[in-house]
Formats: sequence, structure tokens, C-alpha cells
Amino acid sequence: MNGGAKQVSRLGCLSFDSTDLASLRSLLVLLQPYLKSEWVADSGDSGDLLLIDLDAGQGVPDFPSGIPLIGCARKPRAVKNAAPIIIHLPFRAAEVLAVLSEHDGGGAPGAVVSAPFGAANRELKLRGWPLDYQKWPRHCLKMMALLTRRSLTMRQLASRLGIVDLNKLEQCRQRLESEQLLAATGERSRAEAMVPRTRPWSRLLHAFRSLMADGQR
Repeated sequence: MNGGAKQVSRLGCLSFDSTDLASLRSLLVLLQPYLKSEWVADSGDSGDLLLIDLDAGQGVPDFPSGIPLIGCARKPRAVKNAAPIIIHLPFRAAEVLAVLSEHDGGGAPGAVVSAPFGAANRELKLRGWPLDYQKWPRHCLKMMALLTRRSLTMRQLASRLGIVDLNKLEQCRQRLESEQLLAATGERSRAEAMVPRTRPWSRLLHAFRSLMADGQR
């Protein structure tokens, strides 16, 4: 049970119809247990994170610097240059969780990461989800969600997840590397030759559904 009120973070939603906005709000309710902040979505161009429906054909307006912008489209590849990051419409739980985890501000600011490891400053990228992902700790699922989107170092992961002790993530890293599911920057081609290609977003969606089902029992 949550020991205190969560910090509220706001999603500004531009050009979305009522159906997509209602879908996003329902999804945020389901994702709340997996986020440090309480995210709320409202129509408008203000918030901690901005979403824009690129299919509406209104273009991307200018925003104050420092506000992250996420594009949304039914065919993201068709509008790949319209925004730095583009996720699917209708909204997919895996993608929304990954985006919000990356911008989640509910952790303690200025957290100091513990003693360095050899991989602390090496960028890592997830190659695929483990077959037994349902049995992994929740912080490992969040770590995998972040590494699905982009390469990050252990220090960056700890900072974004609000984890002070790197040992907690180091155990996840070692398990992933032992199953050849983690690649370091510059090692991706070798890893791809060794590991069959998987579908990280699909695995994350199944993991999210499993966690939701367990919570309702």
C-alpha cells in the first residue's frame, strides 16, 4: 500500500479526439501502481510531458524549451521525422509505460548512486524479454521497459528509476546478460548473431497484463 500521496505529473494532450483521450486516462489508472508519480491527462499545451496526435494534420507547434514532446500516430514510421519520439495510436500499454517511466519525476531528486560497477558507465540495450519475465521483480520490469526504448547506462537507469543502490539493478543486469538478452553499445552486431530476435514490446505488454491480473486476485 502506498505510504503517502504521490507527486502529480501532468500530460498535456494536443489534437486528440474524446475517444483517444478517454482511452489514455483509463490506461493511466491501470499504470499508476508501476509509476512513482500520479499521471493525469488533460487537453491543452501545458504539462510535464506533451503528447500530440500527429494524424490530426495540424503540425507540431512551438513549445517552451525543456518540455518533452511525444508524437502519437497510427503509423509511426510514416511520420518518423515529425517528433523526437513517436508511439502508436491506439495507445499501447507497453509504450505508454516506457515513455512515462523515462519522464517519471516522483523519485527523490538528487539521489546519489552507490559505489561504481564496471558497467556503470557503459550503455546497455535490451535485446529481448526473458521467457520467465512474470517471475522477475517489478524494478527489473521497469528497467527492461526503459532499455526497450533506448540505450542507457546503469547510472542513468538508477537515476530514472529513483534507485540509490546500484546493487539492486546489478542483479537484473547480470541475469539478463547470462541469458544473452543485454547488449552493450558497440556489441550489438555480435549479440544479434547469438540471440534470436524477439518482440520486446509484446513481452512488456504481456508482463503488464500478468501484473494486473495478479493484483486483482
